[in-house]
Amino acid sequence: MGDLLIKRFDTLIAEEADDASALSIPDRQRQAAQVQSDLLAAERDLCWFVWRGLDDRLPVWFDGDISPAAIIGAQVITPLAFNGGGASPQHVFDVIAR
Repeated sequence: MGDLLIKRFDTLIAEEADDASALSIPDRQRQAAQVQSDLLAAERDLCWFVWRGLDDRLPVWFDGDISPAAIIGAQVITPLAFNGGGASPQHVFDVIAR
């Protein structure tokens, strides 16, 4: 049953494939990073409203699947690793509050 299903999916994928319009791997990675960035920005906006509601003593709280960075308003910045740049294995990232 499983092999038949996989063969059917392979056939459907081959029929629908449009290699001429397919994105390159770097383009897909850039677009995926942009989507993740947009999602984090939306989560930060939502967290702002939750914090505002908590300040006003409204019965609100954060969803369990919201990014902790969005909740605390932090941004993780990974410095470039190059000689003389201050980046080292002991100094992997900085957390900067907005």
